[in-house]
Amino acid sequence: MDKLDSALLKSRVPRTTFIFDKRCPLEELTYFNPHCPLRKGIIYYCRKNIIFEHNIRSSSKCEPRIVAKHQFEATVSFQDLTTVNDTKDLNNDTVLVGSRYFELIPINGNRILLFATSSLINAEAGRCLHLSIHEICSYRFGPALWTYHGDGHSNIEGLHCMKSTTNTLGITFGLSSRGHMELFDIDIEGDYPLIEVGRMNYDQRLSDFAMVVKLSPNRDILLSVMDWDAEKIDIFYSDSGDPNNMDFSFVTNLSVPKPANAIRQPPMGPIVLLLEFSADGSKFATATSDGVLSVWDVRSQIPLMVLTVEKQRFENTPITFLKFSKGISGREVLVFMENALLHKIIHVIDATSFATREIFVLPIDYGYSRRKEETAALFLDPRGESLYVLLDGILYEWEMGKNDGSDWWIGE
Repeated sequence: MDKLDSALLKSRVPRTTFIFDKRCPLEELTYFNPHCPLRKGIIYYCRKNIIFEHNIRSSSKCEPRIVAKHQFEATVSFQDLTTVNDTKDLNNDTVLVGSRYFELIPINGNRILLFATSSLINAEAGRCLHLSIHEICSYRFGPALWTYHGDGHSNIEGLHCMKSTTNTLGITFGLSSRGHMELFDIDIEGDYPLIEVGRMNYDQRLSDFAMVVKLSPNRDILLSVMDWDAEKIDIFYSDSGDPNNMDFSFVTNLSVPKPANAIRQPPMGPIVLLLEFSADGSKFATATSDGVLSVWDVRSQIPLMVLTVEKQRFENTPITFLKFSKGISGREVLVFMENALLHKIIHVIDATSFATREIFVLPIDYGYSRRKEETAALFLDPRGESLYVLLDGILYEWEMGKNDGSDWWIGE
């Protein structure tokens, strides 16, 4: 087989796109969060508090274009800038200090939700919540149909989105609290846009000391790792058919595999750092602090694959960005980034048979990347057609091979 051929990818040679100058100030790239929510080739990211949409397949001078700004500012009214393409505003914006997050989430009705939060150091500004629903126009971010921009009434830093079958938007928000998770729907009619619609009650075993908690896509299985027993994964099942009111009960726990070539960490042992479900919820993957990756079948609770990567000295997270693709159009794969000393190693694994694996070694600018480690990213498009890796200001894209026709995935 030619070295450029691949059983998983259309080509082993990635398409590359220059995204930003690696010499730009670190504060411009904080909370960069690149992702691809709509279709392959169209990337969204935040730079200096301005959200950009970038069609990397287009040579137009209008790329990238500004789609929103002021979404993090508690004292400035939100302005819809979907028609603004002039990036000179980037140089005039003030960098906000504090915690910020944004995400673009497709919802029912050919629309997309812009979800942004900020918790500013300035006590007078407090927490800010931004929610706006936009049209999707030819797979691009369109005009706002509804907007809320104001104070966040709860601990909005913990809000996370999940799919829902009980409302017209097709999404709901979860907020973990002591012993349970509160569920919120978006109310476009009220003064405050989030209304509580239910809760998920945790088993007593799932205490405040859980280090990692992961909910399955169908919201019927919960995984957790406790800080006093970080080598075991606790499994909880829901005993209710109501997706908005569930009680989770402990079923069993699984011990993390201990390959002979893994570097042990006495006296505490390896710590499970990452948990990730496949799109259909039939499998989940774990990654530990000593570089052991394992994939488990949910029903049989047996490992389907165990893989060890070399743990570098002083590196506490040898595996990052652990993700399953949806496998709708492209092959279903499991991907992750291995953190080596002078390069990043991208692993692409056939998540059906686990018999095929591709490895890509990307060199890094040591002086640059050690300062700006958070600008590295790995993500996929929503149909599993492309894999993206951002490193040192360059976006790499690999296109997945076509799905072989298997009907494992029962999602959209």
